[in-house]
Amino acid sequence: MVQPNNLTLDDLMGVNEVALFLDVTPNLISAWIKRSIMPLPDTTLNGGRTLVWTKHTISDWALATGKMPLKRTPVWKQPRKGM
Repeated sequence: MVQPNNLTLDDLMGVNEVALFLDVTPNLISAWIKRSIMPLPDTTLNGGRTLVWTKHTISDWALATGKMPLKRTPVWKQPRKGM
């Protein structure tokens, strides 16, 4: 559960914020959730429909699983060759 002591709103992340942080699409985050790859959310809103993680939870998980983005441009964001 989220401990409110030192958290700010910038520390809380939904699916879209996690996707931006990890440099992937929100659809991939949703797929990881369905496959139980993502860590359990720190809390939920809207009767469990909105999942919320802390930046710390996502950072720790991404580093431990190799999901932390490298400093590179993902394939889907690179311009096509010959264009």
